[in-house]
Amino acid sequence: MKFKEEGFEVGWCTESSRIMEQVKLFNPDLIFLDLVMGKMDGLEVLMLLKSTIETKWIPVVMFSNIDNDLDKQQCLKNGASHFLVKVKFSPRELVQYAREVLEIL
Repeated sequence: MKFKEEGFEVGWCTESSRIMEQVKLFNPDLIFLDLVMGKMDGLEVLMLLKSTIETKWIPVVMFSNIDNDLDKQQCLKNGASHFLVKVKFSPRELVQYAREVLEIL
């Protein structure tokens, strides 16, 4: 909701198995992707996103409540732009973070 309030167009997908379909429909400039998900975990989804020509250019910010260096290293190694620990950011800080990432592009 904070992203919408700040003027971002927001899409979301609640089923990891449908993310490629949703990303191709929505064509986002930035993806926040949770590491812990349903059928496929976030790392699997990240690798899928980075393996296709249509989606590999999209910056993906991995997001988790688990502050684990191994997870962070795996995500960054597989193409994530950033790895954030959820509890360390307020919604306002996430919006600012998204703006900064998009400005770099």
